[in-house]
Amino acid sequence: MALAAVVTDLIFSTKIVTEARAQGRIVPVLRSFSKMEEFLKATPPDFLIVDLHSGGIDGVSAIGKAMTCGRACKVLAYVSHGERELAQKARDAGATQVVPRSEFVLLLPELVKTYADPAGNAQKEK
Repeated sequence: MALAAVVTDLIFSTKIVTEARAQGRIVPVLRSFSKMEEFLKATPPDFLIVDLHSGGIDGVSAIGKAMTCGRACKVLAYVSHGERELAQKARDAGATQVVPRSEFVLLLPELVKTYADPAGNAQKEK
């Protein structure tokens, strides 16, 4: 199984990487749309985390791209509280689940445990 994250926010990317390391796993953090496209072509993940507020990356477009990568990919997108319109756009683009940032932080340990590759068996962070 493979898990990757489309995140540019330093705090959230650090949370993801720290949780992965604590569990002896790797989660590639894709910090640009082009890096995400390259990763999807080379290693389509089973699960993709998308920060809908990533600077320089249109999160809704990232979800749409993930849906066309040729592999069934679950997408969890997270968003600031109250961003109902953006959350609905993410669902319409194919996101499996859209949650507030606070809920994402609570879900992260289980996502890493379930979907992330063990360290040494996955690509390095992007």
